[in-house]
Amino acid sequence: MDSKILCVSLLLAVFCLWYTEASPLEEKYDEKSEADDYQSEDSSAAIHDQTTKIATNAVKTYANKAKATESKAKLYHQYSKDRAYYSREYEKMGEEYMKKSKEYEQLYIAEAARISLHENKQKEWDTKGREANVGIREYETKSQQASSKKNELLEESIIAAVQAAIHETQATGYLLKSEAANGIARNMLQIAESIRDEASNHYQIGKEELNRATAQKVKAQQQAEDSQRHHAAARAYQQDSLRSRMASRANNMQYMQNSLLAERAHSLSTENTLESELYGKEADELAKMSEESAAISKICSGEERSYRNMAKQSEVKAYEYSVSKNMMGADMTDTAAMANGDEAKQGDDEEQQMYRSPNIPAEDSTKNLSYNLKDSTEGEGMS
Repeated sequence: MDSKILCVSLLLAVFCLWYTEASPLEEKYDEKSEADDYQSEDSSAAIHDQTTKIATNAVKTYANKAKATESKAKLYHQYSKDRAYYSREYEKMGEEYMKKSKEYEQLYIAEAARISLHENKQKEWDTKGREANVGIREYETKSQQASSKKNELLEESIIAAVQAAIHETQATGYLLKSEAANGIARNMLQIAESIRDEASNHYQIGKEELNRATAQKVKAQQQAEDSQRHHAAARAYQQDSLRSRMASRANNMQYMQNSLLAERAHSLSTENTLESELYGKEADELAKMSEESAAISKICSGEERSYRNMAKQSEVKAYEYSVSKNMMGADMTDTAAMANGDEAKQGDDEEQQMYRSPNIPAEDSTKNLSYNLKDSTEGEGMS
């Protein structure tokens, strides 16, 4: 939205400048002297400087916004890297907990095997005790030995039952630990999956932004080429306007020379009135020709300003496209756009220097004037 407002304001400024420069010739060149022309040129140069400053400030603000967005993109990229690292760490922790749960399950299986072994032993000793109780009637002589043996077997069975109970409690503890480890591992896996999804989303967003930045880069390059072509055309029109201005200055000097010759001829002799009138008519014609050439030069300068404003608009568009592509950190296009801006500013400075101190061959024109006056006086003396 800000870029659209900036473009509209620049277009309005260019239209105002063009309208003021392209007003009818009767309103501008009938009663204005050369000093007024210089003042108008200075005012237009000041307006151009002001618009250039506004455009540069806008470009700087957009460059700062681009840097801020680029830093945000880098921060999100770092977030995605951190999330991926955390997901890998949580996956490692989940794998470790899975290994521990498997170890606890193996311990539980081993304890269950021990418990079953002790239960089998207890059953064997019980069966042996029953057999001993049954054999008491048949073997009365061995009753004492059988009873003692029974007592021993009972003691061993009690010990085996106690050991089985101990192993069973240990197995239940290992089972609870394995279940807790499985729950922690499942939670870790869920967290890792969510982090992996977030990392993939960040990666997809970064990829889309990269594609968008490449497209903006191509558009910025095209706009830069268009601005260079417009700048070259503005240069050509500037050279044409300078040539027309030099021609108008030469016509003004010729007019001054003819007017001085007419005044000299009128002061020397009243008999040469006809010649002085002819010189006056020629001077009027030359003045008209000089005014027409000055008007043509002003028109050329107006067209040159319009083309230069078009070139500046193209450069502003190129800056905007280069600013939009900086979202992923492509700095080379920024440097190229800034180089184009510096060239445009240097061209404007050269143009202002040409307007302020134009290279007019003043010495040659005065020499020609003095030489013509000398020839005229010598011709009159000889006559």
